[in-house]
Parts: sequence; structure tokens; C-alpha cells
Amino acid sequence: MAAGAGERFGEDRPKQYLPLLGRPMLVWSVGRFAAHPAVTSITVVVALGEEDRAGQILSEHIPDKVGRIVAGGDTRQQSVSLGLRSLDAGSKRVLVHDAARPCMSDDLLNRLIDALDECDAVIPALPAVDTLIHEQDGVVDAIIDRVHVCRVQTPQGFTTGLLLKAHERAASRGFTSSDDGSLVYALEEPVRVVHGERTNIKITVAEDFPIAEAILEAQRKK
Repeated sequence: MAAGAGERFGEDRPKQYLPLLGRPMLVWSVGRFAAHPAVTSITVVVALGEEDRAGQILSEHIPDKVGRIVAGGDTRQQSVSLGLRSLDAGSKRVLVHDAARPCMSDDLLNRLIDALDECDAVIPALPAVDTLIHEQDGVVDAIIDRVHVCRVQTPQGFTTGLLLKAHERAASRGFTSSDDGSLVYALEEPVRVVHGERTNIKITVAEDFPIAEAILEAQRKK
């Protein structure tokens, strides 16, 4: 998923095209999947009008495994739905990942794929470690018990038919979410949780870039 405009980032181009250690962030994120032997094809969903730019970048760095580049919609949910509908008819399992998480490890990807052998929906998550509050108008108005509260990450894995059904049901009922696991949960289908990674950060603001570069450097030295 690379269709976001990156409005919170404050640059003149979407953050997924900005360089991390000399390579566009998008290349790092897609490259994780391209190098994995269990991944048979990759679909990249970009903003409408960005297809040529993304295609050129990826063809320079990852010429073989990217199957198609698809224009997304106005929201992440719409973009995922468009990406799903573009998959080959024989696609049985799908991993949905955000380009803004370029530091995912092979270990996390392996654990997700293994978990998909036993269930139809699996998401990575990390327990909340900070005190959680609900704020309104600059004032604390509730304390949230962090026990059993987790932060959800991507990639998330699903059987393709289940995720398509979840998106179709959500669209028909006007239900929206920025998280695919939530759409499956809304079907009252079980969603399995595997332990995420603290290094699998989501790049949201400019300050996240040097942190991601440090993580990538450490991963390259292993």
C-alpha cells in the first residue's frame, strides 16, 4: 500500500518516494517481499497518477517480482479493495503491507506466513507500554487501562476470499477502518495475533527517518 499522500510529512512529494540510505522508501518495503521465496507476486497500490513514477522506480531496483501497479482510491480502505480486486483469480492468500513500514524483518514475515497455515486472518501487534489517556480539548478526560491493549502493525495476512468478503461487507454497510484486521473482525471472524516488532516502525513524521535509517543499517550488518 503506497497510495497515501503523506500530508503529515510536510514534503513536496509523498514520503514513500523519499530516500532512505540512498534508496526510495518504497523500494525498501517492496524489496522485503521480493526477496522472500514464499511470495509469488507483488501488487503495488499507488495514488492515481503515480503509476508511471512508481513503475520506473521499482523497475530500476526490483525488475522481476512486481506483477502490477494499481491506482488506489480516496482512502486506504478503498485502495486495499482496489488492490484485492486486481489480484489473479487463483490467489488464495494475501499479505497487506504499508510502504511506510520499510523495516519489517524476514522473521516477522515468516511468522505471519506460518500462522496463515493455521488460520484465515493474522495480524502483528505489540502490547502498549505507555500510560494511555483519552484527551479532549487539551484536557485528560479518561484513563485507559493498557492491559490487553495492543498497537497493530502490518503486514497482515489473510485468505484472499475472507478479506474480499470483509471489504465488500464494510462497503455495503458504510463501515470504515484504516486496518484490514478490523474489517475481518467486524465479520465476527477470528483474527489471530502474532507478536510484532518494535523495529517495524511506521514512518509518519520527518523525525522518523533517521530512526528508520539506523534500524536498516543495523539489519544490514547482521
